[in-house]
Amino acid sequence: MTGDSISIDGIRAETHIGWPDEERAEAQVVLIDLVLHCDLSRSGLTDDLADTVDYDTVISEVRELVRSSKSRLLEHLAEEIATLISRNPLVERVTVQIRKEAFPGPGAGVEGVSVGIERTFT
Repeated sequence: MTGDSISIDGIRAETHIGWPDEERAEAQVVLIDLVLHCDLSRSGLTDDLADTVDYDTVISEVRELVRSSKSRLLEHLAEEIATLISRNPLVERVTVQIRKEAFPGPGAGVEGVSVGIERTFT
């Protein structure tokens, strides 16, 4: 495993997430940050997209997953994203950070809540 990585910051996507049904009634924006740990030495030499992770594809796939997700918890959504990323054979490890900004209920009045996970693939 190298120290190389691709960071994708601030993927914005709407989803119906939250534990009480009232919170899920309206779509909420979540912000997703990803760090894809992968060996970038080959693409650094070849300058060929085929030799690296196509982050445009990753962004599109993550947005679609989030939009269609039935997750109630940020933790579960983070696991779904990590599982999606694990399908890319070039990615050795991923860090997923999800932030939910303003939301209703007892948590109202905070700037946001975030969950972060890191998963390694073999």
